[in-house]
Parts: sequence; structure tokens; C-alpha cells
Amino acid sequence: MNAAQDDNGNWKSYVHAKRKDDPELWEVIDRNPAAIKRYPNTRFGRDKHGRLYKAAPGKEVRREVRGGSYSLYTRIWAAISPRDGLQPGYCAVVGEVHDGDFLPKLRNFVLIDEGVTMTDNPSLALHPDLFEATSALKDIYAFDRLYVDHRNEAFVTEINKAQWGISAYSDEDLMTDNDLKRAFPFFRHRDHRAHPMEPPYPSHDDRDFATVDALFARDRLRVHKCCETFRFGQYRTPHRALAMACTALQFWDWTEILRDMEPYDGYESAVPTAEELSEEEQLQHELDDFTWMVSDDRTRRALEESEREGYQKAVGLSYAR
Repeated sequence: MNAAQDDNGNWKSYVHAKRKDDPELWEVIDRNPAAIKRYPNTRFGRDKHGRLYKAAPGKEVRREVRGGSYSLYTRIWAAISPRDGLQPGYCAVVGEVHDGDFLPKLRNFVLIDEGVTMTDNPSLALHPDLFEATSALKDIYAFDRLYVDHRNEAFVTEINKAQWGISAYSDEDLMTDNDLKRAFPFFRHRDHRAHPMEPPYPSHDDRDFATVDALFARDRLRVHKCCETFRFGQYRTPHRALAMACTALQFWDWTEILRDMEPYDGYESAVPTAEELSEEEQLQHELDDFTWMVSDDRTRRALEESEREGYQKAVGLSYAR
């Protein structure tokens, strides 16, 4: 998992993931030490809420952060495979790479992250360890689809238990949001859940291995370096989970899903490019940065402490397309 514990035992994710709208895309900033070393000059800004965003080339930003990778995905889905004999259970987090093309086609995939356990040796991990790691990945990457072979009814039932914080949470009268934050280190909010989905085809080892091998052979699949269990473990369960996620992403084409979101009249929509998608957000960040730079200390404190919308309303500053 692309996360680590500090000296006090507190968990920190190296990943900053955000879902963008119009069209829906996943933005992932990875500041793993290896990513910072490989991409030392990538520029990010940090807004007043502490969230990172990609800085536009040549633009000055407030609270600049350097180093790390930036990726844009059409979707991030996950799949989970139960423990099988000596094989540990495995959760695969897979992203479909956005290349700026909105035509239906086979796109490239990345095994972004994996979940086996957050504490123990993977070979010793049990289902509670797997569920704990899956819940953490769900909160880090904001995915809402978790593919699982529904023929294993007991495993699906276990995933749906509120104690794991994957597809359900305990009622608020039993656990407050503060309780959930203590129980789940990357907790986002109570409504964020990943629902167990049935894959388009039942898991089958021969087909699963053939699918993964074919994607690798065609240079359609990459594996993040943090996925050490997949890279070095020599287990079958990671291939099962990875194949389920990749097959689902192929079966339900992204462009068809986009068209289902609004009436389609047969004409191609004027869809912005990947660079244009963040233009409005970037201009808003630039406005914030400019306001910060020309303001006195009192105004800067107000900008930091107030909500962006409330502040803009108060001083009459906003950006509209």
C-alpha cells in the first residue's frame, strides 16, 4: 500500500486522489519518496484546505510543493479476491489511463495500489487484515466499485459488514464521525462506500492469467512499484483480482457510461481536452494566489480561516467560465 506510519503510529498516505466532474475523471498526485526522486521538478500548489493541485507551467502559486507524479484516469475501480489456502487475499486498485481520446476503445491500465494487510507479513494475512486494507484503499482513492466473485456468498456477506467500513458503516448513534476517524485512518465521510459488484464474467484461473498476460504482452498494463505482493509474491489471488478489475473496465466502456449520463442525440459532444478540464479550477487557484500575494496579514488570515465560497462572496471575487 502506498502509505506509511510515522513514529507515533499515525498513518499517512502518499497519494492525493480527487474525482473531477464534467466529465468525471480521477486525478491522482503521488508523492511517494520514489516518485519525488523520479519527478523532482513537478510543481503543485496547496490550497487553504491543505489539498494539493497541479500548478500550471510558469504560474506562481501560493504554498508551492515540488516533486511527485501526476496522473489522470477515466476511472479507478477495485476488485478483491479471498484467501485461498496458502494464498493471501488480495485487493487490486486499477486505473484506466485517460489519454484525451473520447472514442470507445481499449485503454491502458495501471495497477495503482494493492491491499493485503496494513501490518503483518502478507503470507500471514487473514481476511480481517484484507478488509482493513481494502477500506483504507477505498478512502484513499475514492473508488465506489469493488468487484468480487459473488459465487462465494460468505465472502460477500463478510465484506458488507459495517465493522469493516467498506460498503457500510455503523449507525451514527453507535459510532460518531469522530469514532469512525479513529477506527479508519483515511476516513472521508459516512456516505463514501464501495459496493461489492459482480464482475461481467465469473473468475476462472486460466482466463484470469491469460487476460493479465495478454495485457502485459501488448504493453497495456503497468504495475506501480508499491505493489510488492503482486511483483514478488508469486501468488494466484492477485492475478484473479487484477483480471476482474481489468475485465470490468473493458466490458463497461467509459465513453458509453458518459453518454448514459445525459441524452445522446447522435452527434459528438464538444468535450474538453485533458488540459482544458482543469482550466477553470486552475484559474480559480490563480485568483486565490493573486489575492493572497496582494493582501495584508489580516486578509490572509481571513482567507486561510474562512471557507473559499464565503470569502469570495464577502469580497466579491469569483471566476466564471
